[in-house]
Amino acid sequence: MTIKDWEAHVDSILRQVERDLPLKYEKGWKEHGENNLWKEPVLPHILEEVQDLVVYVYTLKLQLEEVAFLLSSGLSGETDEHEALRRALSILTVDRNR
Repeated sequence: MTIKDWEAHVDSILRQVERDLPLKYEKGWKEHGENNLWKEPVLPHILEEVQDLVVYVYTLKLQLEEVAFLLSSGLSGETDEHEALRRALSILTVDRNR
């Protein structure tokens, strides 16, 4: 992905949100009994969601550090290049079938 300026960056984010948010919303709506979210109290769930986000952010940080290490070790010859790439991709690859 090549982004040339801040406007293209914002556009790329908005396209992803427009694609992903309705699917996530519908999934959550079905998981939570198909109630009208806008009529339900959400405050009790916010802390739990924020805690989940913190875990995900720090997990992603660790994963990116591992990917950087693998790529560096592949470039330096400490690890076989193809093996380093394979392992890095296994960390970063998203299974779209979930």
